[in-house]
Amino acid sequence: IYLFQFGGEFDRMEGKVNIEALSQVELVQLLQGIMSPNTQIVSEATKLLKKYLEHPFSIEPLIKEVQTNTDQNLRLLAALCLKRRLAQHWVSIPSEGKVMLKNLLIEMFSKEQITKVKENIGALIGKLGTILIPNGEWPELFQFMKECSQSPEETTRLIGLRLLCSVVEEIGNLAEGFADNLVVAMKDALEKGTKDMKLLAVRTFSAICMSNVTHQCLLKFKDLIPGLLQSLSLEDETLIQDLFDIFTDLVDLPEVLTPHLDVICQAAMNLAINKENSNSLRIVCLYFVQAASATKSKAFKKQSQLVFAILEKAFTIVMEDDDDDDDTTPAEGALDLLEDFAENLSNKLMFDPLMTGIKSYLTSEDFRKRRAGLLIMGVVSKGLSDPMKENLEEILDKVIAYFDDPEPLVQVGALLCICYFTENLNPEVIEQHARILPKMILALKAAPEKMASRVLYAIEMFCENMLDYEMKDHMLGLLQSIIPYMEHKDLYIRHSALSALSAVSLAAKGHLTQVYQELIQKLLPILQSDDNDCKIKAMSTLGYIALGIGREKYEPYLQDITQKILALMESKGDVGQAAEGVFVYFGSLVQIMKEEFQPMLERLVPVILAAIISDHGMKKEFKAKQEFSLDSDSEDEGDLQGVKVRTDFVSEKTSAIHTLGQLAIHCPISFIPHLELALQTLDGVWGYFLASVRYQLILTYEQLLEGLNKGKQGGVTPKYPNGLPAQVKMAQGAKDMWDKLLWPRFQESIEEDEDKEVVVKVVESINDMLYEIGPALLEDGKLEEISASVFKLLKHKTNCQKKSDDDEEELDEEDDIDHDEQLFVNISDCINKMGEVGGPSVVPTLRKLYNEMAHHLKESHPHSDIVKACGFFADLFYHRPEVIEEYATKVIPVYMSCKPGDDDMARNVCYGFGTVVEGNPALAAGQISTVLEKMSTLHSASKKQDVKDNAVAATSRMILAVPQSLPVATLLPSLLGSIPLKEDEEENVTICSLIYKLVEENQDMVLQFSDNIMLTLLKVLLEEKVNAKEEDKVKVGKCLSFMIQNPTLAAKLQALGEKTNQAEKQIIEKYVST
Repeated sequence: IYLFQFGGEFDRMEGKVNIEALSQVELVQLLQGIMSPNTQIVSEATKLLKKYLEHPFSIEPLIKEVQTNTDQNLRLLAALCLKRRLAQHWVSIPSEGKVMLKNLLIEMFSKEQITKVKENIGALIGKLGTILIPNGEWPELFQFMKECSQSPEETTRLIGLRLLCSVVEEIGNLAEGFADNLVVAMKDALEKGTKDMKLLAVRTFSAICMSNVTHQCLLKFKDLIPGLLQSLSLEDETLIQDLFDIFTDLVDLPEVLTPHLDVICQAAMNLAINKENSNSLRIVCLYFVQAASATKSKAFKKQSQLVFAILEKAFTIVMEDDDDDDDTTPAEGALDLLEDFAENLSNKLMFDPLMTGIKSYLTSEDFRKRRAGLLIMGVVSKGLSDPMKENLEEILDKVIAYFDDPEPLVQVGALLCICYFTENLNPEVIEQHARILPKMILALKAAPEKMASRVLYAIEMFCENMLDYEMKDHMLGLLQSIIPYMEHKDLYIRHSALSALSAVSLAAKGHLTQVYQELIQKLLPILQSDDNDCKIKAMSTLGYIALGIGREKYEPYLQDITQKILALMESKGDVGQAAEGVFVYFGSLVQIMKEEFQPMLERLVPVILAAIISDHGMKKEFKAKQEFSLDSDSEDEGDLQGVKVRTDFVSEKTSAIHTLGQLAIHCPISFIPHLELALQTLDGVWGYFLASVRYQLILTYEQLLEGLNKGKQGGVTPKYPNGLPAQVKMAQGAKDMWDKLLWPRFQESIEEDEDKEVVVKVVESINDMLYEIGPALLEDGKLEEISASVFKLLKHKTNCQKKSDDDEEELDEEDDIDHDEQLFVNISDCINKMGEVGGPSVVPTLRKLYNEMAHHLKESHPHSDIVKACGFFADLFYHRPEVIEEYATKVIPVYMSCKPGDDDMARNVCYGFGTVVEGNPALAAGQISTVLEKMSTLHSASKKQDVKDNAVAATSRMILAVPQSLPVATLLPSLLGSIPLKEDEEENVTICSLIYKLVEENQDMVLQFSDNIMLTLLKVLLEEKVNAKEEDKVKVGKCLSFMIQNPTLAAKLQALGEKTNQAEKQIIEKYVST
């Protein structure tokens, strides 16, 4: 304990300081100790001051210091102490003292000349006001503020405005009853006041907006916005940034910003394009305009010139260099803005100006413009996917041509543009991999060192979307170009190389047999690296290699690598920051080991569960405290502003949740003892604030249910017949889990989650569970409940679909009925899957959904909705042919209206024609010739293989259904000459049904087209993606058994069989009679 002496020095003394006897002089010395440069003195003085402030007798001496001390720093500190403790001690002050003190505070505020002290006295008044004003105990304060705000003297008005600002900052809802006076005072300050008064008006506006005042109150201040913007100069950068943060917070509120949207956006873009401003200010301004596009689409649509001006400035900002790999740059902020504008505003408004600007940039001699044009075209492809797909071949040709641009930065821009395309314009873009991947390989080989990481990133992004495509032809070239960078001196390039290698290894699947040994040898030393990112990628890649080459080939490495990774996992008692790699490795390994994984399961599950509930990657961020602060029991600590989350922490948590699901689905019997604790752990993160975690939770819940259902039945999911009531029930415990946990949570997510991607995942998971578990999922009212939630999605009545434009009633019909593409697709699939597994008895329940889907066939709907609705009914007619007659009059005219060259619609129309004729031959018989003519026109006009495939498959369905109504002899040669189908490969099963019939009835035709027929039959028999059922494979076997009775055909089958692997040979032998 230290005792204060008159010289301001501290001497160590025995005993305790008598706080109650502290004199005025000693109080001054105590305050001086707080400001000492000696940290030890500051620490001890703080402890004593805190103790002193606990007593009501501290108030009067502190007030005296604020009134009389000539040292402004001491007055400031005394005012701050009062602010922190006066409200707390107010109840202990006698009534007459309270009256005197209230008057004294107003007087002190009026007379104080030092701005900082004045602000703290004002804050003190506001703090005290939180107690007194709600109870009507300080009418003098209202009167004083009113008189000041109406005074003819500028100085007095400034005093009033300062006090208003201080009080409103502490009592935000005071503005509710004082709004008219505030508006007058702030308007006066903005129009006639000094710079200080104008800045005070800005501060007051910010304080009001940050409080909990009503929307109606905020509307009273909206007309001050232009004056607020005009009052700011560039030296007030922090205040400008705060103001645009406020604007962003207000962007969802109807009518507050809309009347001045043009002024605010112009100011924001002028600030954003000025390179002299700080990056943080420029990004805040860009973000406001970006956020406005999501909620003010109606307002922007009425101000097309404003939109064009925003686009022009954003294009210019994208040209800037963005070499900073660590921080967000204005160029990236401008790209985000353009992406959201393309997505949130209508294609009609955005397509032409964006594509015109892009074309101008792409043809420029300035390489920075060419690069910017490519990047912009990439980011806007999400919002402009429909019109871009219509011109995709031309667009792709242009982008690929820039792979050969003489400027490396432009080449990288082209690569990144293609990567955006793979996210937004698939499958059309990824199908061009034969053109694109060789260019990427060449670009990497020729890349200057500073460009290498960006090319590697482009390869990583592209290959991540190659999972459903054949990598065999490109794999060696990719690996040979990536491997040298694994040992590069630059750590960031090594990271990029390992990330690209990981993506290639995952996409390569079974084609790593030539190189896996070399890859493993190069990856093993990295497990001992000190760099966590390298270790994560090495472990992930080893897992993907194991998955790709299978258990047998990985066996020589299994024990050694797995023990090393387990040792890493258990070192220091936990996973550490390399956890993501551990989880990915074991999530892959369990897929090839199945129940043999059980010994590792016991060690892994506790670590996974600990990672799921961990918060070690989060850091709370508080507002900065005042110059003097007490410790945590002070009521005026900095307010919580947000939570900073490490990126690798998010990846670790989502990987842990994902791996938990992998263990449950691939090792189901051994996982059952861990299920209860796993569910308890997941319960702790349900509703997590990060959408990526909520998304992964949905998938893992699905896998836990399927794993339990399978594990309780010997590790095998039993086959089920369609139809309700379900003949095959869920296993013990699985039904309770679905009824009481999963479905209530899925229903909550559909209706309440604000993130559309999470909702998309929920609907997808329901589809997948219906496929795996069948009609048992729909029993006990779940059919009706799921249907009700899906209907809300179709009607845009869920939280993720809420409109927040200024006037929903005025929204254009097109805006009101536009649907998110993937959500609409998943909804369609879900409705049809319920109809398929539920059987005919579910049709009355689903009819409401069928009728709503029929509504989307109308011309008033976006063309993309019409296309998807056409596909929906094609599927519906296939699974539930009994409804064809009810809906044919609504659907077939739309099918007939399809224009040649409209490939997206033509694909669905051809499929639909086939399912209509197949499902109700009598109804279709009179229109067969018209339908055939229409399909022939669509087939001839299309360059897309999937359109041609669907036309061929539809013709096959028709031949099977109504051969007497068709010119079969004319159709067959063309049809059999077009097989096997290359794009819509599942339709090869339909072709096999026709072949089976031809084997019985037209053997000459079979022999004539034997090569094509044999390839088609083998594709159905051997390729998983064809998704053939057992009865289909039996038919294939019978066809092949007949064909090989001919010695020539037997020799052909023998030759084809020699090209298959051992497993495929065994399948052929199983189904084909020798």
